Amino acid sequence: MATAVELKPVSEQSECVLGKQVDTKSPPRKVPSLCSMRYGVAIFAHFCNFTFIAQNSIVSITMVAMVNSTDYQTHLNSSTNLSGDQHEASEHLSVKGTGYGGQFALWQKWAPPKERSRLCSIALSGMVLGTFAVLLVGGVISDALGWPFVFYIFDQCVCFQVSSEEQPFPIKSMLRSLPLWSMCLGTMTHQWLVNTFIIYTPTYISSVFKINIRDNGFLSSLPFFVAWVVGILGGQLADFLLRKNFRLVTVRKIVTILGNVPPVALIVALPYVQSSYITSIAFLTISCGISPLCQSGIYINALDIAPRYASLLMGTSRGLAHSSAVLVPIVGGFFLDQTLLGNEPQHGKPLESVI
Repeated sequence: MATAVELKPVSEQSECVLGKQVDTKSPPRKVPSLCSMRYGVAIFAHFCNFTFIAQNSIVSITMVAMVNSTDYQTHLNSSTNLSGDQHEASEHLSVKGTGYGGQFALWQKWAPPKERSRLCSIALSGMVLGTFAVLLVGGVISDALGWPFVFYIFDQCVCFQVSSEEQPFPIKSMLRSLPLWSMCLGTMTHQWLVNTFIIYTPTYISSVFKINIRDNGFLSSLPFFVAWVVGILGGQLADFLLRKNFRLVTVRKIVTILGNVPPVALIVALPYVQSSYITSIAFLTISCGISPLCQSGIYINALDIAPRYASLLMGTSRGLAHSSAVLVPIVGGFFLDQTLLGNEPQHGKPLESVI
């Protein structure tokens, strides 16, 4: 008795033998890249990060203009106007902080494993571009209109995010996870270096080379423009190594080491070459320029460790990392006070100690 065989649409690389479908191995279908939706999401996240960091980096260039001269007061100026809502600033900071970790919930669903490095590097490089734009344009605006207008112009950029419904998280397992703690430690040490560049680069250039605020903006922004380009190319490099069958952990270690060790070595050597204007700027540019290679390393490691909880893990690590933004000025002030008490020359030496 003959049995009916149900035929179903099959691919060109499959065969039907004795009523059974046999699929032969076929190469995966090539999907569009540059014109795809996931790259649109990466570009959108790029400009969101641009907005986040631009608003946070304004004070690094305007501080040079604020303290450019000393104006002695004839009376005490110890009062200030308070806002009606004392918690307004803290609310703005808490809302903005969700953007750093929240974007990794997108890459959990939108980034293929072989494209995570390049997509995340495109998105995260927006932070570097934001710093570059603030330092470049901020010097010109401060020179032409005054430093308050830098805040007025850049604070018009607004970006907000609405989170999804709450989900259960394995908090106890996270606290016992050594990979998570190592990722947090690595992110914090690298962010310490980045915050040092952002906070002290304009002041360092001003104190050592004695240039005006407009030229200071151009020179201070140059390292961050190089960092923006290197950050995007670093993602391409990481995915290229993965396509060449390098181990994932090896690729992450390579880019993390390249983004940390050479910049620190160049910064340590910076005090010994400050007599040469070109060499000092070159060292500062290269050290800051190659540091974003870590964007393809520890900064997206949460997608490798636990893709489902990447948003929470990245938010946790970045939250601890951004504590360095509080510690760097404190440590910098300590070194400055020690130098002033010791009556040492102030020709850039305190800032070199901080860096």
